[in-house]
Amino acid sequence: MAEHSEILSRILDAVEGSLDDHQISDLARRYADALAQAPTRPHPHLHSGLMFRLDALWDKVLDTMDGRHIPLPRVARRQITPGRWGSYLLGQPHESQAEARKPRATA
Repeated sequence: MAEHSEILSRILDAVEGSLDDHQISDLARRYADALAQAPTRPHPHLHSGLMFRLDALWDKVLDTMDGRHIPLPRVARRQITPGRWGSYLLGQPHESQAEARKPRATA
């Protein structure tokens, strides 16, 4: 790790020394844009089946820990209306279907 850190530091120093302030800020902006659009952590070996799912789960955990905002496509789910016992357990008032169809009197 120390050797890797030293090499990375030398590379960054060389890039910083060869660019002016405007170019550095432009590079930082483009890097932030690339992070928002690129895969978060490409894996060197693609797996299938269970390993793929474990890698995806671990990737999501690391994204959460890093505070990365990754928009995920959400599948629309069918809304389920809880029954009498479901409403009781959720602490919600329960209306039977017949009561729900009746027009309510307004005061």
